[in-house]
Amino acid sequence: MEHESRRSPKVFSSIDATAITSVLAVVALTILIAQAVSNNRHRSVYVDPPRAGHALAMPGAVREDALEVLISEGGQVYFANDRIDPVSLHIRIADRLKAGDVERRVYIVADKHAPWGSVRTVLDQVRSAGVSRIAFLVDRRRS
Repeated sequence: MEHESRRSPKVFSSIDATAITSVLAVVALTILIAQAVSNNRHRSVYVDPPRAGHALAMPGAVREDALEVLISEGGQVYFANDRIDPVSLHIRIADRLKAGDVERRVYIVADKHAPWGSVRTVLDQVRSAGVSRIAFLVDRRRS
């Protein structure tokens, strides 16, 4: 009888860590970019809104056609990514309201150090455009 030598099959198993690492890096980068885009639609303007403990969620504020007015720390006013004169704000809002199916609410994002005079002027201009639904967007205080 012939003696058969049995070799045990060698299992070669290895995980290519380079491929997994590359995929995870791309996913992480995509998530970070998506968060940055969704958090600040106005790229050229930095506004640090005040924090509030009992803020309500405003899902309408993230719509592309939302009427959003920004007031910077220095009191500059921005509407639809454009710096504008606060006195002409009511005309721009009225034009947007006539243009299409837009929510009749204006979202104001004022920097926590913005001068009150600028905020008051914006409020007056929004009201003179015929909008009575006004919401201030703030950061939710984390507890």
